[in-house]
Amino acid sequence: MSEAFIVSARKYRPQRFDEVVGQEATTQTLKNAIKNKQLAHSFLFCGSRGIGKTTIARIFAKTINCKDLQTDGEACNQCDACLSFNNHASFNVIELDAASKNSVDDIRELIEQVQYAPQNAEYKVFIIDEVHMLSSSAFNAFLKTLEEPPAYAKFILATTEKHKILPTILSRCQIYDFKRISIEDIQEHLKKIAVKENIDADENSLNLIAQKADGGLRDALSMFDRLVSMNGQKLEYATVVKSLNILDHVVYFQFLENILNERSDAALLLLNDVLSNGFDLDVFISGLAEHIRHLWVAKKDTTLVLLEFNLEVKSLFVNQSKLIDEASMLNMLQIISECEVNMKTTRNRRLTVELALLKMCYLKKLMQSSWTELGEKKKSDNLVAPPPSAKKLEIAPPPSAPIGNNLGIGLADILSKVDTKLNVVQDDRLPELKPITEENIWNRMLEKFEGTLSEKQLLLTLNPRIDQTKFVIVSESDSLAKMVEFTFVRLKKIYTEITGNLAEFHCEVDTSNLVEDLTKRQAFVELAEKYPILNQIHETFKLDFNT
Repeated sequence: MSEAFIVSARKYRPQRFDEVVGQEATTQTLKNAIKNKQLAHSFLFCGSRGIGKTTIARIFAKTINCKDLQTDGEACNQCDACLSFNNHASFNVIELDAASKNSVDDIRELIEQVQYAPQNAEYKVFIIDEVHMLSSSAFNAFLKTLEEPPAYAKFILATTEKHKILPTILSRCQIYDFKRISIEDIQEHLKKIAVKENIDADENSLNLIAQKADGGLRDALSMFDRLVSMNGQKLEYATVVKSLNILDHVVYFQFLENILNERSDAALLLLNDVLSNGFDLDVFISGLAEHIRHLWVAKKDTTLVLLEFNLEVKSLFVNQSKLIDEASMLNMLQIISECEVNMKTTRNRRLTVELALLKMCYLKKLMQSSWTELGEKKKSDNLVAPPPSAKKLEIAPPPSAPIGNNLGIGLADILSKVDTKLNVVQDDRLPELKPITEENIWNRMLEKFEGTLSEKQLLLTLNPRIDQTKFVIVSESDSLAKMVEFTFVRLKKIYTEITGNLAEFHCEVDTSNLVEDLTKRQAFVELAEKYPILNQIHETFKLDFNT
């Protein structure tokens, strides 16, 4: 009779602390506690599924009762206590599945068993799995026993949802947070099992299984068993991709290549192939964002360690990352983010994704066109030139502040280079492109400005100019300058959006040309005769003058 099949997750379940994968910190702490006889009465193991919580709980329960404890804190696996545990015949280890037994009566039965001393052993261990599933009344019934158990009783609670545990339970336990197992550790463990089972599996196939497992070793072993059943004793990368129905990173490399070469037709055809193979749009767009994230990480040597791939795949990311700058990657991620939001409300999801791909294909032109004004109407007629004796109200960054952080260059550099930018993006199919000047910037600021009618009319009376890295607003009196100060915060925000200048604004008033024998009130009266709207502003802001 053939031997019964045992899944890899059970067949290769660790029997010693040293065999546990990816939880070195936790296992070492528990071994030290056992060797030093510093055992708490209750433990709480927290972490995602399939990372070794129950496995370590069982190893711990076996080790503390071992009659021939090794010098490294491991069980001998040869004494009566170890053998009875390995044969599932130990009466000193009691497991409770709180997912199915979560009532008060179940906890009361467990509490009754606590009263009986261990048989031929030092400790009696109670392992409660999925403890967060216990009802509130069951938790409350368990509190007193958990706080003051007999010296021989040890409780190990395991949960995937720590936030659902009552604070009164948490305060009574020694908490261990298990980490997700890395892709490298899972891949190495799968490789060892493949050797033992005489399975020919290449590195890329095992790496793909490890990625798909998302940090859970049990999930990786389940996929490994399924792939072996489907493909026999040999696992190849192509068959693994097809069997797991995964969008391979090779597909995303092709998408980025088409995008960088502005081949929109090839990108749309490739998307059609992806959808024809049964992949969902959400899976595709999420994978594309992740691919761009990988390119960003591969851009610098310091962050390359965050890329959990084989050296061969890492080199592909590094090579493609050299073909695209960080600004373009950031804009692509922004386009994808907007696409994911729009997909939740639109009826034509495919068109939304195709539009995102087209935007990315022509991203360079879209970025360059942001330096120009398309079809902007002139407003120069509304701007009034200041008299020779006008005051100057300056909005300028401090000398030490960086200029144009978003764009990488200062405002003066932008103006000096705008002609070369226009040569790149000029197209007969587009409206006439206008260079960025102080007039255009001011017009855009006025368009974006949201304020009262009085404030807008006040701003229309001003005439700005660009003085090196300063944006200067010229006013005709000290009183008018004071009124304009109320709008500086909003003007600063708009100015930053248009020019990319993130430096702090400072207001400076030049009084060198002010007529000495003219009082503030007289200056305001004369100015109000020229601009009647100032009287209304005077009443709105309740301004006062010292005569």
